[in-house]
Amino acid sequence: MYIFFMVQGYLHIQFQADTFSANPDDPDKLRCRPGIAYNTDPSNRYKDDPKKGKQITGQHKTLTAQKGLREQMHSLGYPVELEVSERHNESLNPDRYAEQQDWERDLANRESEVELKRRSVQRDMDATQRDRKQDADELKKAQRIQQNAEEQARKVADRVLQEACEKAEQDAEQIRSDARKEAEHVEGLAEVVRPEGEETSTPVHPLR
Repeated sequence: MYIFFMVQGYLHIQFQADTFSANPDDPDKLRCRPGIAYNTDPSNRYKDDPKKGKQITGQHKTLTAQKGLREQMHSLGYPVELEVSERHNESLNPDRYAEQQDWERDLANRESEVELKRRSVQRDMDATQRDRKQDADELKKAQRIQQNAEEQARKVADRVLQEACEKAEQDAEQIRSDARKEAEHVEGLAEVVRPEGEETSTPVHPLR
């Protein structure tokens, strides 16, 4: 069976079950099993020195059971303190309990605010990182464009210079050709106007 009742505005529930077991000393009677488990009982005695034969106290049974429970919970990953803390005998009156609850809510709110700020800072850092990466990519792209432009400009300049040199060489060759033709023409005229039998004292050589 179970019972519901209210204590200081809080709902409590108690369970009651058949906790009796057979009594080996008197088969016609029953004995309380929880009393054997958590209280001093003649059937529970130390088996090893230095307290061999003495009854195990209820306090020792309770401490042993609590220690085993803590170790079991800790092994399962629960945040349980393995050692008995200095707070184990503390009790809270309604005012202190309400104060404790207010403090825990305030702490939870602060932790929530810290988490929100952390996420906001993380978002800002991620955005800054993305911007830096984008700027770096754009800078590399601009550098590639500038490098290509400079390479194209060098190629154009080399081509223009080569064409200018070729044109200058062609012009120079044309001038030399024209000069040779002019010299040959002048020499031919001199041969025509020279009297027969007269030798020219100064020979005329074509330009080279």
